[in-house]
Amino acid sequence: MKRNILITLVFTMALIMNCEAQLIKDLKKMVQPSSSGKLTEEEAASGIREALIKGTTTGVETVSKLDGYFKNPEIKIPFPPEAKEIEQKLRAIGLGNKVDEAVLSINRAAEDAAVEAKPIFISAIKNLTLRDVFNIVKGEKDEATRYLKNNTTQQLTVQFRPKIETS
Repeated sequence: MKRNILITLVFTMALIMNCEAQLIKDLKKMVQPSSSGKLTEEEAASGIREALIKGTTTGVETVSKLDGYFKNPEIKIPFPPEAKEIEQKLRAIGLGNKVDEAVLSINRAAEDAAVEAKPIFISAIKNLTLRDVFNIVKGEKDEATRYLKNNTTQQLTVQFRPKIETS
């Protein structure tokens, strides 16, 4: 379950950012070519970084609000699937409200965690290399999500594992 919450946080940020869908369109609007009229590699990288930072900021603002996770069916964190049998038994003996409280608590924790995760995402974005930018622009449609997953999961795990274990 702990791992699922961390993975959910990573994928949620990418989902909310929706950077792949708009990245190329936004890049053309956001990046101004150099005086020669040609877009340099560094200008393109800067535009990608700016688009991802904007998306991350918007994503954090969206999910960190009250019910940002809980009332969004696309990212709501459910009772863990590996505990489905326990959930059913608790509901059968009239403790469904406790299960619902647990789910609410998990989602509130994720809403709070989003704000703390933002600097980790921003740092990963600022560390994009020209190769990373090329891969995002020319690669698979989920390339930015994969980049963020590969470059934030370890830090997110270190930062949030103690809090998740405590809760």
